[in-house]
Amino acid sequence: MVPSHVLRKLAKEIHRENYKWWVHLETGEPKQRNTGEICMLIISEIAEAMEGLRKDLMDDKLPHRKMIEVELADTMIRILDFVGAYGIKINKIDEEASPGLSTNTAESLFYICKDVMRIYGAFTTMRRIDGDEHKEWVNKITTQTIARIVALSKKLKLDLFGAIEEKRKYNLTRVDHQLDARMKEGGKKW
Repeated sequence: MVPSHVLRKLAKEIHRENYKWWVHLETGEPKQRNTGEICMLIISEIAEAMEGLRKDLMDDKLPHRKMIEVELADTMIRILDFVGAYGIKINKIDEEASPGLSTNTAESLFYICKDVMRIYGAFTTMRRIDGDEHKEWVNKITTQTIARIVALSKKLKLDLFGAIEEKRKYNLTRVDHQLDARMKEGGKKW
């Protein structure tokens, strides 16, 4: 497993790269993002990973990699951006105690979706009720979700962290991520 301090550093780097998603398009001022939207964007990556698995597809952005590998990398990028934005602490990931996986990969992806929903519940509760126990709950569930993604990638013999690095570099050059493209009709607003 990847040490938690490495994941925390990666989260800070990813959030710095993705800061443009955390400001108002028109003013450039920082904005509070909707947690439900963030979680749905994470779940959409998991759904794309399932579709890649189901159809045994290669990725369209990184065509030398399987789609499931790149979409799980996108899932991690989105989760780590969230972690970096809100200072969520990734706890030590114990490989022996990492969350279970189903023998069915699609079901394991479903478990990850459920984990994301638990992050949403814990995070929104933490924001309503300020307390250390709720912060630790968010940290624990987020760490568990990351551990499950890493464990699934390992089980499937995917190069998750190699795909994360490649996709980060690719995302920095994406035309559809640039301000003018995002402002257009049908552009990526959030």
